[in-house]
Amino acid sequence: MLRHEILDERLPTALLFYGPEGCGKFHAAVALARTVNCAYDGNVGCSCPSCNSISRLSSRNLFVISKSELKNTFAIWRHFGVNMENAGWLYRDLRRFAIKLYGEERYEKEYEKLEQYLQSPEEIVKHFQKIMDMVRTVLESMKGQIISIQRIREIQRYLWLKNDEGNFKVVVIDGAEHMNEEASNSILKIAEDTPPRSLIVMTAVHPQLLKETIRSRFRGYRFVPLPEKIQKEIIRKHFGVDASYDDTIEHFDRNEMKRHYAGLREKRIDPYELNERIKNIVENDLVTSFLDFTIDTLQKEVRAQHGNSIRTIYELETLIKSASFARDSIQFMHANRELIFSNFVLNNLRRPLN
Repeated sequence: MLRHEILDERLPTALLFYGPEGCGKFHAAVALARTVNCAYDGNVGCSCPSCNSISRLSSRNLFVISKSELKNTFAIWRHFGVNMENAGWLYRDLRRFAIKLYGEERYEKEYEKLEQYLQSPEEIVKHFQKIMDMVRTVLESMKGQIISIQRIREIQRYLWLKNDEGNFKVVVIDGAEHMNEEASNSILKIAEDTPPRSLIVMTAVHPQLLKETIRSRFRGYRFVPLPEKIQKEIIRKHFGVDASYDDTIEHFDRNEMKRHYAGLREKRIDPYELNERIKNIVENDLVTSFLDFTIDTLQKEVRAQHGNSIRTIYELETLIKSASFARDSIQFMHANRELIFSNFVLNNLRRPLN
């Protein structure tokens, strides 16, 4: 669809890519920037200087702000490792992570260290374990992420700089649901008066958290989860691993989540043990992952109920909404995670289905 709009010169200047984590929204935004700036025909395999610099997130024609969740992305790298053949892909993910840290004073040392590692693929391969340890520590400590109006003002200054002749300036706001009120109002004004040959692309996992005026101003493109066959092919392409590694394609803490989920739903669990399980999930910063796993599991239960009890389906969908509300309250409204999670488990997850 986007390619046809580019060829027909009907591409909107404000776009919103939304869908679940891991479905390719950010990479599609970068691919769009690469295509509209390609020196040739914009094909996937093009290696012209413009395409190479945009793919590495280092082009002056691309401006990225990122507050997207990246735990699953780096869980994949930790599991499979890196070599000289796929180091370029890890470079992009690490550059995206560095952009996430940009402007965060408490992570200034980590940002500087990461910039040193990003000098060459050899450095990434050589220091892979140190990099992964640092990334994991930072991601687990990051809470209350916000895209502030200061970052949006940087977009405004960037867009009004003079373009290289014939090129597009593309802004990507990765994790747009993290914009605060001031930032949201500011990006609306910018989108309404975008300079010629400029694009603004937002990505969001939870578009309902964006202002309604933003959703109406930015043309939405819905992304769906990648089919299992394509997921396996991506794993093979990047890591040279046989498709028998099925259980690594989704969340790599899936077995751990299964144990937690089964334990919390156990009918005869001792109150003390129940409290310890809840405490363990909270203290190990697994609440959001657990709620994501719960939503996914319940959605599968709904599909398995097709043609059966309407009442059971309704109760499952109500439980999904409760889990989604708990996750969004914690992740985006910065509510007390222990209180919200305990309330969800005791008043929703523990309630038997009829």
